[in-house]
Amino acid sequence: FSFAGILQEDIDLKNRILFEHIPAGMKHLDVIIEAMHNNRRLEIGYRSYTWNEIREITLEPYVLRLFKQRWYLVGYNIENHQTHLHALDRMHHVVMTEQEFVYPRQFEPRDYFDGCYGIIHDDNLLPTHTVLRVSSTQAPYLRDAPLHSSQKEIESNERYSIFELTVCHTYDFIKELFSLGPEVVVIQPIALRERMIGGIQKMMEHYGHDK
Repeated sequence: FSFAGILQEDIDLKNRILFEHIPAGMKHLDVIIEAMHNNRRLEIGYRSYTWNEIREITLEPYVLRLFKQRWYLVGYNIENHQTHLHALDRMHHVVMTEQEFVYPRQFEPRDYFDGCYGIIHDDNLLPTHTVLRVSSTQAPYLRDAPLHSSQKEIESNERYSIFELTVCHTYDFIKELFSLGPEVVVIQPIALRERMIGGIQKMMEHYGHDK
């Protein structure tokens, strides 16, 4: 918001500063932030990728987070009495109600995402000691932009570096490892290494049948 204000003041630079595209969910930010500020419940028309229709949900908004070009809202769902993550670009409409709620002081956003690589929080997964071997060409990028706050470089030579971190093996973390391709190899734990091998084998099968 501060940066947007700077651009408004210096209109000459507007076309010389380029942003990543963020899906249409940004249009809901104002009402969500207002509801968070006033501790008001939200009525949201939401469509999950696993649903065939838009469903109405009532949410107590807790935390907003931007990750990988998308805004997400963590909130307490009144219908199922659970705290969930919702993508703003999957919201059809968002309306702030007159119903107030008490923000739970025991809920700490940083603790909620502690051990998470990105935005997926899973109560069934615990942060796990993980060791990665990273090529010398990729290592500088991980030094400057760590995968997780727990990341440490424990070995380095002219061919590769070894990084260790304690992180939950969520879908988005594993997807990030795959995106790095042959530049990163999982050393530990064995379960994650085997999961990566299984994914690589499936990719080879897909490409082998594409003739």
